[in-house]
Amino acid sequence: MKKIILIILFSLIIVPSVLAQYFDVSDTVTQKQYFDRILRQSVERLQVASVKRSIQLKKVNQSIANTVSAAQYFFNDENLELAKEDIEKAQSQYDDNVVAHLLASEIYQRLGDEELANEARLSFLKRSSKMPWIARDVFNSESRKFVYDYVASYLREYGYEVPKARGINQVPLIQQLSLREGSILTEMISLGLPMIVCIGLVFFMWRSMTGSDIWFGFWNKILIQSYIVFVFTYIIWIAHLFLQVPIFFKPVEYEILIVLLGGISIIVVEKLVRKTIERKRILSDPALRACPHCREIIPKLDLICSSCGKKIED
Repeated sequence: MKKIILIILFSLIIVPSVLAQYFDVSDTVTQKQYFDRILRQSVERLQVASVKRSIQLKKVNQSIANTVSAAQYFFNDENLELAKEDIEKAQSQYDDNVVAHLLASEIYQRLGDEELANEARLSFLKRSSKMPWIARDVFNSESRKFVYDYVASYLREYGYEVPKARGINQVPLIQQLSLREGSILTEMISLGLPMIVCIGLVFFMWRSMTGSDIWFGFWNKILIQSYIVFVFTYIIWIAHLFLQVPIFFKPVEYEILIVLLGGISIIVVEKLVRKTIERKRILSDPALRACPHCREIIPKLDLICSSCGKKIED
């Protein structure tokens, strides 16, 4: 039974790694549909990022406002001329507005101007490769890599030399498991959660093979139950990434923390309450006592603790 559990836990570590390398969005939606979805989300995230950063530069705020306005005309009203007018303002007002360049390429493409569309794509790749704050705040590692490949494929068809993708393919695998980037909380979860699951798996495998009684008694049950909470939380993280499971609390990092801290808190509180009740029972029952080594309840006449196996001296 222990071997089966260890195999299941081990698969939870390996499967996400394989999926992260070979997961293809074209299985569920077309490349174009997925790109359009990312483009819409990038405009929404650009608005959120500008509010969070409380940008004081007038031209930057105007560029963001014109980008949002152009997206409105492009996606909802389908007024390409007004969309073109606003997006050109956005590009001229703030050159590092990579979302404006990306949206401009689609507007020009829809208008049938391939040359301007490719120039906008080239501008997007050149500026996003420098990783300005907009690129960091708006795109996560998965969407950034997809958009780069998507845009680069267009440029190669027309014989353009594509700028090198800095910081995309070189992102560590575990860091790619982050849904969003740009915050300490995100990095802690995306790196720390799988690391704890891996370390816990190694620890319990070592413990199973050696028969070690380390972390016995009171802390033993808390350790095992807490590790189960970590594994369960990791499964939720993977489900959001690859199975498109809806997020109940936004941002997703808050949901992960609520599940993780809530689960561990329940375990600790339940254990302390149970221990308190047992202590009261010991005081009322003269035939029982607590082991001086592991604090487990045993018959008062026992000379060896049935829990930790240590000799008890009167």
